[in-house]
Amino acid sequence: LVSASFDVHEFIVTEDPEENWGDLLGTLGVTFVKVWAAGYLGFLAVGITLAFVGSFPIWGVILLGLGLSVIFGYSLDIIDNKVGFKKSIKKITHEFAGNINHAYQWTYQKIESRLNIWEDDFQESIKKNDPLGHCALYCSSYKDRLYSWMHAFGWKGGY
Repeated sequence: LVSASFDVHEFIVTEDPEENWGDLLGTLGVTFVKVWAAGYLGFLAVGITLAFVGSFPIWGVILLGLGLSVIFGYSLDIIDNKVGFKKSIKKITHEFAGNINHAYQWTYQKIESRLNIWEDDFQESIKKNDPLGHCALYCSSYKDRLYSWMHAFGWKGGY
């Protein structure tokens, strides 16, 4: 929880957090793996220690496991900072998120252009086949629209 809060804080203070979701997901994934590995290694070391020592008070086992987990976690963090694994994952996930964003924008533009074509076709068709219906939907004058709607509902007079 503490490790993840540092990653979230770093994400929030970046220039454009809305564009960096891939970075956040990548760093949280690496942090999760490091915390899990540190805990696993810590309690594995406790198990090995207990196998050789024999009996040990339960509070001693818990403290030893927590202490070794913190030490392993700190060691993994130092190794990660030297190797740059988290930075590499951030770069990969940032590129992946950018590609998804571009694909979404392309798809949105295609759908929007298709809908505009359908609307234009509908408008031309209704203009040709039902001029009053066209005016009821698309006339710029409110008076003409009102007349079209009133005529559609059976009112035969003029205005």
